Amino acid sequence: MTHKPEDLSSTDRLLSLIRKSSDEPKETSLLSLPVPEKKPLLKRYFRKKGGEVVGVDFDNAYLRLIRIRLLTDGQQEIAAFRIAPLGNRIEPYTPAFATLLRAELSRICNGVSDIEIWGLLPPEEIRFHQFSLPKDSAKQMEQTIFLRFKGETGFDEEKDILDYQFIEGVSPFKEMRSLDVLAFSAARQQIERVRRLFSGAGFPLSGLSASPFALQNFFTRRWLEPGEDCIGTVHIGRRWTVINIHLLSGKVHHTRTIRASLDSMILAVKEHLQRYPDDQFSDAKRGGDENDHAENIFFLWIRQSIQSGISSGEAPSERLVEILLPTWDRLSGQINRTFHRFSTAGAGRNIGRVNFFGEIALSLRFRRYMEERLEMPVTAPDLYASALFDRTIDREEFSLLDRPGSIPALGIALSDGLSTPNFLCPSHVKRTERRMARINQLVIKASVLLLAVCIGIAFWQSHLLGNKYQRVESLRRQLTESGPRWTTSMFDQEIERILQKKESILACYRIYSPLILLFELDRLTPSRIRLTRLHVQRGSVDPKGKFVEDGGARIEGIISGGEIHFDIDLIGYRESIAQSPLFSAPAILKKERVIEQEGVQMRFSMKMEAR
Repeated sequence: MTHKPEDLSSTDRLLSLIRKSSDEPKETSLLSLPVPEKKPLLKRYFRKKGGEVVGVDFDNAYLRLIRIRLLTDGQQEIAAFRIAPLGNRIEPYTPAFATLLRAELSRICNGVSDIEIWGLLPPEEIRFHQFSLPKDSAKQMEQTIFLRFKGETGFDEEKDILDYQFIEGVSPFKEMRSLDVLAFSAARQQIERVRRLFSGAGFPLSGLSASPFALQNFFTRRWLEPGEDCIGTVHIGRRWTVINIHLLSGKVHHTRTIRASLDSMILAVKEHLQRYPDDQFSDAKRGGDENDHAENIFFLWIRQSIQSGISSGEAPSERLVEILLPTWDRLSGQINRTFHRFSTAGAGRNIGRVNFFGEIALSLRFRRYMEERLEMPVTAPDLYASALFDRTIDREEFSLLDRPGSIPALGIALSDGLSTPNFLCPSHVKRTERRMARINQLVIKASVLLLAVCIGIAFWQSHLLGNKYQRVESLRRQLTESGPRWTTSMFDQEIERILQKKESILACYRIYSPLILLFELDRLTPSRIRLTRLHVQRGSVDPKGKFVEDGGARIEGIISGGEIHFDIDLIGYRESIAQSPLFSAPAILKKERVIEQEGVQMRFSMKMEAR
């Protein structure tokens, strides 16, 4: 249910409400939940940025799951999706449904260890109320919201859970005289029922939210841009239709849930078939009971509308449209009344356009009809068209008819634990966690600063120790210099040792110098050049260690491959030899093109000196 938003007429009214409550027994704390499952301290207060989130949504026909991965650049991509029809034998909250949920969650998680599971409460289980309050301290603001919601809606804190969000997304401590608040409540029993369903499947819930906030995530995550001062979003589901009004910030300002839905349209088709059993206005095959046949007719019409209605603008079966018009009239009337209440409730804002979501929104005939009745632009954005998909996913498998029904699952998969309302972690719990996170951040900063001071002291002490080592080495050198001088015999022995070492080095050079030059030429010769002749001359050294004759090399070879690259390959080969530390002054002595069986080749000869 949606209540008409009202502002406080005066401060006295609020004060009288608070004074009246002071005579009653002390209220329990706002949104007190059973003690949640304890998480490790680091996971509770040091949230990891990124990760993956699975959004789960189910109704009386389908179970839909979508896994979202946060990329390093801040964007999100669809990592996996699952759509499982329930059928007539599987109903929500039954053992068969729990088994199906466990199997589908196991498939979509696919071994991912660090993952969050977010679910949606049925729209009929949540009560919304929007109002304005004067700015106050955090504790008093929380109590004021609690008393205001209880006084105007009959909220029972023992049976229900209450949470809220500031519509403009601003803090109550900023420069604002009043704040718009959207408060909402749900039955504890229903919340526990959903929570136990997922815990029994082996995948405990990280968050539990509502359909309006799933659509709100598209704006906060920048998948949709408001572009207007106010914008409406309407999701037409199987059992319920959710009407939302978003402000420029993307936050939900007003929401309403009505029964006009796809099931009501299918019911209109079923009643027509019961009244006129021989009517053959559809190509749908008759099978199963009347509900299945009416559903086949309805969704076949939507498929035909996508194929032919986009180009021509006409529905394939105008007779079926006449059957659905009464349900469309009721739906448009409810939307018009919701928008009219918002515009006349003192907000001073008008709706710029409406985004429709749901299978029926794919019909151009339906959108044009709604555009005429609502007298404003109507669009049906395909959020999957521009979404990022994992490379292993074939986005064509996600058919156009499956996408609109999966919008709530996609939206709840974009949830952020700090900004998306969560019945399992209400606002006051988030505020406590944020306070603890700030405290931990201060502790970490202080620890880092202390560690930096300790490192600085360690470097300073190391510097002092290094100065002392240098002083000791200086004293040792002075002591050595002040000792006895070398004798002639000591110099003769040292000279003889040096000459012996030099002779051994020269001997090694005489033996291995040609081999070293050969290895270097082999390394420098590319695959397109084949050497046909190689002559390496080592330099001669006199007994005193001087080079009497410089060594060098003379090579001949063949270049094969493309004729236009002969000169380039030869010049590149000469330059690579010139850059070698073992050769210098390479010179091309001869080059000529010859025709062989393999094709045109270039023969060349080159000489170089050894360094």
